[in-house]
Amino acid sequence: MAVALSACGRQTASPAAKAEPASVAASAGKSADYSHDIQPLLAAQCYQCHGPDAENRKAGLRLDDRAALVAFAGTSGARALVPGKPEASELIRRIETHDDDERMPRNAGKRLTDAQNALLRDWIAQGAPFAAFWAFEPPKGAAAPPVKNATWCATEVDTFILSALEAKGLAPAARADRATLLRRLSFDLTGLPPTPAEVAAFEADPAPEQQAWDTQVDRLLASQAFGEKWASHWLDLAHYAETYGHEFDFEMATPWHYRDYVIRAFNADVPYDRFLREQIAGDLLPDPRRNPQTGANESVLGPAFWRLGEDMHSPVDLVVHQSDRVDNQIDTFSKTFHGLTVSCARCHDHKFDPISQKDYAALFGVFSSTRYALQPVDDGPAHDKLLAEVRTNKTALEKALAPAPYAAKNALETPPATTRLPLPSAANPAGWSAVGLPLADLLAAPGAIAPGETADAAVARRWLATGADSALLGRQTESMLRSPTFAIRQRFLHVRAAGAGARLNLCVEGFKIIRDPLYGSLHRPLENPNPHWLTFDLSRWQPEGVLAHNAWFELLDAVPADPSLGSHPANGWFALAGAVLSDDSKSPALPPPWETPAIAADPALFGAWQKAANALVPRPWCISSADGTGCDYAVPLRGSPHKPGPVSPRRGLAVLSGDKPFASAGSGRLELADSLLTPNHPLTSRVMVNRLWHHLFGRGLVASTDNFGVLGDRPSHPALLDALALKFQGEDQWSVKAAIRRMVRSSTYRMGAQPSSRAAEEADPNNLLLHRQNLRRLPAEAIRDALLAVAGKLDPKMGGPPVPVWLDQNGEGRGRPEPGPLDGAGRRTLYISVRRNFPSSFLAAFDRPQPAFTVGRRSVTNVPAQALSMMNDPLVHAMAVQLAARVRQAETAESGRIRLLYRLTLARTPTEDEAKALTAFLAERQAAGDGEDAAWSALAHAMLQLKEFIYLS
Repeated sequence: MAVALSACGRQTASPAAKAEPASVAASAGKSADYSHDIQPLLAAQCYQCHGPDAENRKAGLRLDDRAALVAFAGTSGARALVPGKPEASELIRRIETHDDDERMPRNAGKRLTDAQNALLRDWIAQGAPFAAFWAFEPPKGAAAPPVKNATWCATEVDTFILSALEAKGLAPAARADRATLLRRLSFDLTGLPPTPAEVAAFEADPAPEQQAWDTQVDRLLASQAFGEKWASHWLDLAHYAETYGHEFDFEMATPWHYRDYVIRAFNADVPYDRFLREQIAGDLLPDPRRNPQTGANESVLGPAFWRLGEDMHSPVDLVVHQSDRVDNQIDTFSKTFHGLTVSCARCHDHKFDPISQKDYAALFGVFSSTRYALQPVDDGPAHDKLLAEVRTNKTALEKALAPAPYAAKNALETPPATTRLPLPSAANPAGWSAVGLPLADLLAAPGAIAPGETADAAVARRWLATGADSALLGRQTESMLRSPTFAIRQRFLHVRAAGAGARLNLCVEGFKIIRDPLYGSLHRPLENPNPHWLTFDLSRWQPEGVLAHNAWFELLDAVPADPSLGSHPANGWFALAGAVLSDDSKSPALPPPWETPAIAADPALFGAWQKAANALVPRPWCISSADGTGCDYAVPLRGSPHKPGPVSPRRGLAVLSGDKPFASAGSGRLELADSLLTPNHPLTSRVMVNRLWHHLFGRGLVASTDNFGVLGDRPSHPALLDALALKFQGEDQWSVKAAIRRMVRSSTYRMGAQPSSRAAEEADPNNLLLHRQNLRRLPAEAIRDALLAVAGKLDPKMGGPPVPVWLDQNGEGRGRPEPGPLDGAGRRTLYISVRRNFPSSFLAAFDRPQPAFTVGRRSVTNVPAQALSMMNDPLVHAMAVQLAARVRQAETAESGRIRLLYRLTLARTPTEDEAKALTAFLAERQAAGDGEDAAWSALAHAMLQLKEFIYLS
């Protein structure tokens, strides 16, 4: 295959190269049967020989493209498909003939059944429409349907539910009692059980039913615990963790700042469209959102969303490593925001959804052009004021240290065989970028003054005397300067720099965990204040055939310790004067004379600048993302990054936003985010409101929350889904709290879990029509938090560094951390360290997912390990002792203690029989020799074993 290398090192097919097959075409037909029945049938039985990626397509016939299929005629002249006429269609004749030489499919094991043949006949008789699937059509507005029992409906939501029930002759279940409802609502909105006082207040509220309920809804939506609960759902989508996993489970750079950012966003009810843009491209927003208390830039933390995946420190093949890493990002993006499985198109066009390999490669270009970055967490007004002072003094120094006449004479000489990377200037960034400070603040700075330098700034004068086209940083400006992406086609990279307490990193194929034994040579310390050459041998990454590796380098100044990169000082400085790619191991020559004449400048100017720079206090940083050079990538033939096909320009999915390439010279992430927020986008609002519904009802209106495609579930109430989606982006203005409020105010949400009749359960056994509320088990985090809460040991403190996870004796392995306290210092589970290789065994037993992939719908199992955990886990025993002590301290009478025990654990009053059973239990334990402490602790432990404690009804 003839190819030519693109500027970023990937391949572009020459005109002689064979183009890849297009994706499934869609006509204007409106039949739903094609996507639901016909296309999956053809894909399963026929695509191997006649599909979009068939290696040796038989007779040149494609069954996925309507225009090609209708136009196709075989050697006999018979047309493969005649819309409306099955008898005239060769397709039907070939699948129904009894002549084994002509019958299709050839493979006898794939022959179609009579029912499948009839299905194809019916489809052709209808005109053979290649219809757009429901999920790719914009949401449709519809009036609330009429219902007979209108008095049952509290909100418009109820009319859609009741209409479907009445159509089947079913009635909704009775409303649950107030204690049950408040426990349900409290766990759903805050992840915590209600207190006995809160239950009593609701039960005693004399206001009308709806008004009393609305009071509780508004109270819980305003709780700070709301953000903690709903952040946990979002962190499942981001597969949040604080370590990379793999062999040593290396720690990431303070990702908990992202966790706290998500909590704050949900509590502040940041509109979802804004939140979405921050996740995808918060570092690129022209109007970043500021923390109202600190003034810090909140938006810049959002793109940590892309950096929470697994990673390794010693991949053998960096191209494959990057391919796998970006594939995970594509999977995370598409499932989270589109509810689609785009990664299925990594090796071939999607078998069922209209997503091509070109779509996949286009997104690959977006995310591979996005770089790992540490972003400052606190970038508020105080820092801005200090920085303005530095800039003022810098301007004065620049005038005093104007370029000398000898600069041209001392210019760097580069032979024709070398490639010199142009350095940035104020007028031309030349593809360079900066993190921490704007690029303009890094250019033509007054010099680099190391700790202990005198005010005459000898180092700065020596450096500026080179007359080089330089970019300089003062100490404590906490920034990174990054080169454009370049293709490695020459053996050596020579970088001319100076610095102290700084670092120079070379990033090949986006690889950032730079460590020995394989990759330690990719980073160099900068500890020489004089300009000097640093050389990287790139022979290991020389082009493999036609494939050239991509790379870029960065200079880091005052960045705090990053566990993935090793430690370095927080008060360094660096200066850059040149970068050259060459096949010569010798650094480029500098022509004589290389003089260092004195440069006159007022020492007071240096002193003022130094004082201002020293006042910049180091800021906290968080793992995040930044834009790099925009590079388009090739379609990976059969999914192999070493076998590139035609290049696909960066863009979104063609079926949703067209195939027009992004105009950005960078990654295109901001354009990608905006493409998700067009007024008629079919998926963005649907996917999000469906997630909210799923967490409130236990099953989404589309049960497959992360897959709205052909292989996903169909909506149980499509009109309701569309109505909620349109309200969300319209009337609610993307407010998550408003959308949740609309759902929980409904009579549907407040139904009991017991059906209205046996007939209702028989007619709707899976409760798809929602004739009752679903019985739901609490998620793992809520179970642990409830244990702490009922025992009175829950610390309400929010945010901050994670508490080390408690590990039992079985948690062994490389990278094992020091175990934390058994009770996690009383903190909510959200604040316990999430380590990939050392998860909490208690949480794992209750289906907390491993943070490897996006999880919008957790598995909910019922296995012996759960009962054993509740019976034997030391945390449960410890909280049982604390719970017993709490009820005994609060109440003196045994009956009062039993009543409080029920109120705390189950949010209700015990029945007479239940109270008698608990009294008998205490008497039995004491008769067996237990003291009062032990008897009450055993009773508290027994209460925690009840299924009712870990389930919502």
